[in-house]
Amino acid sequence: MLVGYGLTECSPVVSVNRISNYKVNSCGEILSCCKVRINSERKTLPGEVLVKGSNVMAGYYLNVDETNKVFEDGWFRTGDIGHINCLS
Repeated sequence: MLVGYGLTECSPVVSVNRISNYKVNSCGEILSCCKVRINSERKTLPGEVLVKGSNVMAGYYLNVDETNKVFEDGWFRTGDIGHINCLS
């Protein structure tokens, strides 16, 4: 079993641990099809996970208001809290 992170709006995977490069307490490497950033005052602190990429939906079907709530400058606001660490 491998740990990863994703949600339906991101088709559904954003990152995944790999057998060849597994890090405990991590959601793994970010997939090459997407970019992830943390919306935080300081990059070292947890903040909201924002995702952009070809795997991210264009919007909620026939629901412009909800779509506008979850996108900010092209970044999908997941509503999840996290931080980015380096795999080594």
